[in-house]
Amino acid sequence: MSRYHVKIVFGIIKTLHAKLNHSRRTAILSLLIQNLIPANAHVLDIGCGDGDIDEQIVNKRQDITLVGIDVMKRNKAKIPVTVFNGQYIPYPDNTFDCVLLIDVLHHTENPDMLIQEAKRVSRQDIIIKDHYAKTKLDHFILRFMDWVSNKPHGVILAYNYLSPAIWKEKWDTYGLKIHTHIPKLHLYPYPFTIFFDGSKQFIVKLKKSI
Repeated sequence: MSRYHVKIVFGIIKTLHAKLNHSRRTAILSLLIQNLIPANAHVLDIGCGDGDIDEQIVNKRQDITLVGIDVMKRNKAKIPVTVFNGQYIPYPDNTFDCVLLIDVLHHTENPDMLIQEAKRVSRQDIIIKDHYAKTKLDHFILRFMDWVSNKPHGVILAYNYLSPAIWKEKWDTYGLKIHTHIPKLHLYPYPFTIFFDGSKQFIVKLKKSI
């Protein structure tokens, strides 16, 4: 297959994915996450992208303030965004009531550092949306999803997917206790949810214990 045909196929897949998933994903995640954020919270979204999810959250939760940081600032970002180096968060300790990491940790080669930084700048809550990869097939499907969703935006694709046991080990290591765990999100319509959702997507609200 020539590069021209690859480009056409990629364009078709990208268009179908956007129609099937983008608005639905944004609506579902914003609803689930807004219900986990404490009242009157000052919130930081790490790796906020264009801020689509954040915009919907603050529209419905006008009691909170929300700012973002990312390794690059996209045009027409929906919230205030500060550029950072992807490792060290440019805020003092305990600046925010709540920190969000929405599909960010699997994009970094060093998720441990970002988890530690999130804990450092949060007074209490950390909300993570990410993926579980239990099998080689899970890894393959998640890599495909990531490539379709993020390759056009120049997002780093580290494909760093972890099993539930390894995620839990990391949270325990950094003194983070599970407050709320949502293991199935139904981000895709049927029948695509069978392949792309299942137990591969999760949201967890963590609280600092030490």
